[in-house]
Amino acid sequence: MGERADLYRGKGWPNVIPTKYLVDPTAAYDVLDIHFAYVGANECVQKSEKTITLVSKTASKITALATAFTTATGVTVTAKE
Repeated sequence: MGERADLYRGKGWPNVIPTKYLVDPTAAYDVLDIHFAYVGANECVQKSEKTITLVSKTASKITALATAFTTATGVTVTAKE
């Protein structure tokens, strides 16, 4: 979680918000990353890149989500291992 803006991890103890991890580190997961960038008009030429990461224990859910994403947006989703 330190890579996701929890840079000070406990620095202000006892005034901290504990991090709640949402996955089991011993289990295997399938992941769908959606990476995109916003480019503004004229003077806003710098890209603002974002990544949305979706995680599931079952590959069929990620496959269904990727198919739905492709249908809704027309963007082809490719698998990487």
